[in-house]
Amino acid sequence: MKITLLLILVAFTFRAGAQQFYNEKVTYQLKIEKYKRMKNTGIVMIVAGTVAMVVGISDIGSATYTTNPSTGQTTTSDPKAITGALLTVAGLGLLGGGIPLTIIGAHTSKKYQRKFDALVLHLKFNPQHQGLALSYKF
Repeated sequence: MKITLLLILVAFTFRAGAQQFYNEKVTYQLKIEKYKRMKNTGIVMIVAGTVAMVVGISDIGSATYTTNPSTGQTTTSDPKAITGALLTVAGLGLLGGGIPLTIIGAHTSKKYQRKFDALVLHLKFNPQHQGLALSYKF
């Protein structure tokens, strides 16, 4: 009776440990996916911001300007200049948001990937030695 009770307790212990191990792997995998999406979003924002800035600066440069000879002030009524200014500001905003997203996403994704790779459950059966070895890295 005591041996049966002991075997049941040991079986529940292994089952609970396996469930915890599985839950941690799933959690790490979900976090890895989340931070990879963050990194990819940051990369897209950087590319879009760079393109918007280049187009905006080229629009500002290709707009027609008039200079007042008495004051030396340059003005324009060309819509290209306004569009170029808006694109340049939007591009700066996208770059400013995309760079931190990429850095944080890449760093945190690598951190959780290392944790995921280190989380290993091994059962070792060795015919030379009696018994069972269980190793758990964290």
